[in-house]
Amino acid sequence: MANIDIEGILKGIPNDGRVPKTKIVCTLGPASRSVPMLEKLLRDGMNVARKKTKQGNCNEKRSDAEQKAKKKQVDEEIFKLSTKLKERHAEELASLDYTSSGAEN
Repeated sequence: MANIDIEGILKGIPNDGRVPKTKIVCTLGPASRSVPMLEKLLRDGMNVARKKTKQGNCNEKRSDAEQKAKKKQVDEEIFKLSTKLKERHAEELASLDYTSSGAEN
């Protein structure tokens, strides 16, 4: 399984201290399953990754075991990316001394 250098990518993204009001949601499908493509999406500002679960391509004939292994790999990478992005967002909010109006101390 290939690993994505999430820390390295996030450190390379400029951070001007602003918290964006919009999110960039990327739907991951066959064209975006490679590690280089996921890294590119991260660098280009992806905030949320959504996996497309059903593909109708009959030409791609893989065994069930191969498909399950690939799905597990993609799910693990999406989970890692999502966790890191949430941590980064929380750090940005904390650096701005942001507190939720619904949270009580």
